[in-house]
Amino acid sequence: MRVSHAASLYGIPILGVNLGRVGYMAELEVNEFSLIDKYFKGEYTIEPRMMLSVVAPDDSEHLALNDLVLSNGTVSKMVTFSLYNNNDLVRRYNADGIIISTPTGSTAYSMAAGGSIIDPGLNCIAATPVCPHSLSAKPMIFSGDAKLKIVNETERDIPVFITVDGGDNLEIKYEETVKVCRSSLVTKLVRIKNESFYRTLANKME
Repeated sequence: MRVSHAASLYGIPILGVNLGRVGYMAELEVNEFSLIDKYFKGEYTIEPRMMLSVVAPDDSEHLALNDLVLSNGTVSKMVTFSLYNNNDLVRRYNADGIIISTPTGSTAYSMAAGGSIIDPGLNCIAATPVCPHSLSAKPMIFSGDAKLKIVNETERDIPVFITVDGGDNLEIKYEETVKVCRSSLVTKLVRIKNESFYRTLANKME
């Protein structure tokens, strides 16, 4: 995940080997390491994956291959925020937070929070509220051209943070704004095995 941020800047493809548990984005398992010879023989394809550009209130930009999470942080407390698309109000939320994800990230925290699984070949952005205090606050899918904006409206003395790809963690103060849109950069994944997204999903998510 973190390698993708640097690799995307230079257009360098990534071949992942799963050394952990699910390893959803990893192409090879440890017992398949011999298949890496196919890469050196040119027997592979490159699969581009959409990324997000996240602009914090201090104008610093952060890349996300999976997602941006806005929440209270380590302690689960309800926060209040509004989501806009192209400056139009989508809705105001009272929730534990919200996940803005790419199709790649749709099979991570977003899926666990009840969001849709999205084919990684699609060009779109998902917004999944976390434990919303509303029966009508459901996950939403936006066009890949959407310009999203999240405004922190939590007036109580509750710190609100954004976390990008599980790494960068930044505090967002009252009435501050986070902007999210599709990045011009992509992560390039090396594919060696002739295995579809749906087959990988079935094998990894059983």
